[in-house]
Amino acid sequence: MKPLNRRELQIGEIHEILYAMLQYLDEVCRENHITYFLSGGTAIGAIREKGFIPWDDDLDIMLPRGEYDRLIRCLEERNHPAYKVYSLRDSTWNRPYSCLVDETTEGRHELVNYSHIGVTMDILPMDGLPDSFEKVKRYYRILRLKYAFYYSSIKEDYAEGEKLLWAKKLMGVLARRIGAHRISEHIDRCARKMDYATANYVGCSVLIHFMEKERFDKDWFKSQEYVAFNGGAFPVMNGYDEYLRALYGNYMKRPETESDPDHHTHYYRKNGKGD
Repeated sequence: MKPLNRRELQIGEIHEILYAMLQYLDEVCRENHITYFLSGGTAIGAIREKGFIPWDDDLDIMLPRGEYDRLIRCLEERNHPAYKVYSLRDSTWNRPYSCLVDETTEGRHELVNYSHIGVTMDILPMDGLPDSFEKVKRYYRILRLKYAFYYSSIKEDYAEGEKLLWAKKLMGVLARRIGAHRISEHIDRCARKMDYATANYVGCSVLIHFMEKERFDKDWFKSQEYVAFNGGAFPVMNGYDEYLRALYGNYMKRPETESDPDHHTHYYRKNGKGD
């Protein structure tokens, strides 16, 4: 997809937009007594950098499924003039998780056709996972196959050197007929079958980034611990050290190359604002 013919937002501008979105979401959660946690790279930034990882261009939060559903409803009812929450309740949405999007911005992804792209906060549900580690591994292996089908439904271009292109293009014909929304609904339904409340282990089971590493002891998410972030204070899980080590190993060590090798999205202001 060709970039828009206007000035691309710089990473500092993106961080300003994301921080305002986080302040808004935190306000909504406090008012409605919703428990959420900074997660992934955002949690690393909070603990290691006391703010954003310098090259991170999105923001991640996670929360138990029941809280997740409540948050989506609260954000829809609040109806912020600049922000919109997208979820599978919207038939035009094509991801198996939800996002809060700054609607004054828009984006272009180089490889896939995500719907409603703009500067984005990912809102990720947590569901139960089996006690058996082998069952967890099996679940994520099957989910990886579903994701191959899902990405085929939204693929617009291929990265240099991708393997099995003929198979991926053939798969894409069928996947596009089914549609990314329906595939995402299937992924969501399967994840919801494993109840958070009764599980000993939990994780985000609608994504494949970390596969079976996503299996966490539920005790790590018993409470929120507020930490410094960008001049404010926002919550991570009480077991943030165990959580981050499970995903990243030594997360306190900055990588030698301070950049994101997977950056494929470019962001702009709508209607030429900020040119």
